[in-house]
Amino acid sequence: MNAKLAPIIKVYHCNLSEKCNEFISENKLLESNHPYDSLWLGKGMYFWDNFGNAKYWKNEKLKKDKTKNFKIVSCFVSLEKMLDLTDNEEIEIIDRIWKSVDLEPKLNIKKKKITKIGDKLNFLFDFISEFSKEYNIIKTIGENYKYNNHFFNNEKINSTKPGTSSKVIYNAKEINCIKNIGRVIEDE
Repeated sequence: MNAKLAPIIKVYHCNLSEKCNEFISENKLLESNHPYDSLWLGKGMYFWDNFGNAKYWKNEKLKKDKTKNFKIVSCFVSLEKMLDLTDNEEIEIIDRIWKSVDLEPKLNIKKKKITKIGDKLNFLFDFISEFSKEYNIIKTIGENYKYNNHFFNNEKINSTKPGTSSKVIYNAKEINCIKNIGRVIEDE
């Protein structure tokens, strides 16, 4: 994709106030170091697609620790080198790459099949140079969010319907996909 034509979008990150200030002043990724990253997109800096979702995450963090000062920072990211895990065709390609990687004797076949997605992505980014050259940001959908929004008339039907329970999440693997670091936001 031509870099001049690549989409650039605004995203939001929630973290401790001092970490958000560090991101802005030092222009470096705040790499997540959470045990659940292996269930998500692995190492990298996680972003939300809109301010409301970032506020949701901030409130979740505050529920666990009201003594800490969490903030939200906004920035713009380029999707030129995006691995789109909302696209089934792209997932099939990545799955074939994962299955073709010769991990023996590092990992037996049984373990390879049950490896968590974040660990798979970490391996591909860390050890397959073509992979990290091709991609620097990952997009996925988080489906574990329950939000009762009465605007949508979500009757219990077995078909596709609009709603707000799925959230778009991005994981930046390299600082060079970030095009414009914004500012710390209180509550817009």
